[in-house]
Amino acid sequence: ALGNVGPEMLSFDAFEKQSLFKIHSLWRIFVVAPKLPINVPAIRSVKDPKFLPHRLAGINDDALVPGMAFLDLAFVSTAIASPEAYFKAPLSAFFDSSTRCCMMSLTLMKGMPAIPLFVKKMQLSHYPTEEEIVLPPLCQYVFRSKKTVFLPTKGALDLYHFDVYPAF
Repeated sequence: ALGNVGPEMLSFDAFEKQSLFKIHSLWRIFVVAPKLPINVPAIRSVKDPKFLPHRLAGINDDALVPGMAFLDLAFVSTAIASPEAYFKAPLSAFFDSSTRCCMMSLTLMKGMPAIPLFVKKMQLSHYPTEEEIVLPPLCQYVFRSKKTVFLPTKGALDLYHFDVYPAF
């Protein structure tokens, strides 16, 4: 016998119950989370286009029309940052600069429950310099535009713009 070499493995049932408890706890935080008092601009990036809100709904870019709305079922991390910030650490971990995939400019609408992971000098984000805001599941992303922006030192970048509305 090799003996104990690490933490005891949970059974799948125990893992599932523990995971569901954590998800439920996070949901409960959003119920009492502060609501944004104004519209807040934010950025979100994904490394694979299949994770863009419209692609998750099965809509390709050529069929994307302003005003189309998409429901996101997941907790979502966003940042208050410029697109240029995603070309260097720590945000470069969420952006593929070689393919320039995929950046979203978001307007988080007034009334959105949000958990800012930066408050005064307290930093709760895994990345100390990131101004991260976590959004609850069931947010509605309304497509507004896709445009190519030119970053002075980085070149062209496609930027999808969505307005994000709260589910509750």
